[in-house]
Amino acid sequence: MIDWKTRTEYQNRLAKLVDSREWLEQNLSEIQGKYEGKWIGIVDQHVVAVGETAEETKAKSGVGSLIDILIMRVPVGEISKPI
Repeated sequence: MIDWKTRTEYQNRLAKLVDSREWLEQNLSEIQGKYEGKWIGIVDQHVVAVGETAEETKAKSGVGSLIDILIMRVPVGEISKPI
């Protein structure tokens, strides 16, 4: 029988990505001020790597799987709506 109330390891890892995404949205102005135009990697609500490309950023992070890191390019200029 399937226990629908218990999260799997995969679901826990996805939940951490969602938490990091929410943290990014709340701190976007500060992050944009520091990393505008760069690629960043976020793990557990912390910027853990910065690079010129997504591939470079992932490599610098030391994270093995993309399910464990949120990688994005920080926008340049004013953002008119949430990402």
